[in-house]
Amino acid sequence: MFSRWARFWWVFALIGLGCLYYHSFIDLIYGNYQKPPFSYGGIDYMLLQKAAFIVAALMLADKLECFDWPRLAWIARLSFPMYFLHGYFIFVFYETGLVDVLLDLTGSSVLASLINLVLVLGLTIGLAAMLKKSLGKYSRAFIGG
Repeated sequence: MFSRWARFWWVFALIGLGCLYYHSFIDLIYGNYQKPPFSYGGIDYMLLQKAAFIVAALMLADKLECFDWPRLAWIARLSFPMYFLHGYFIFVFYETGLVDVLLDLTGSSVLASLINLVLVLGLTIGLAAMLKKSLGKYSRAFIGG
């Protein structure tokens, strides 16, 4: 289904970036956007942003599947454990105040978000790889991969 539309992945990426810009520079929201369930406070740009980025990622993946990238395949094998582990790093970053420190040091919610993304992604990949290697065949039972 995505094959026919894969060349337009950038449109959805721009929609996602537009929503990210709106949250960061207009609403001044950094990190997770939380509101009470079933309450309407206007258009949920965070939901639109995530949906647009997911569609863009699926379209881009469909377009790039003809290339053989071993490092990307390695990360793909770690994706399931990464899904379960990344939340712990996000929780620790918020609880220890690292998120606020990044925001204060950079003065920019976009730059702080990018640094946070790189830290969470790097630490999650590292932990998933380490656990997968140390747990061996039992890693699937503990971390899902």
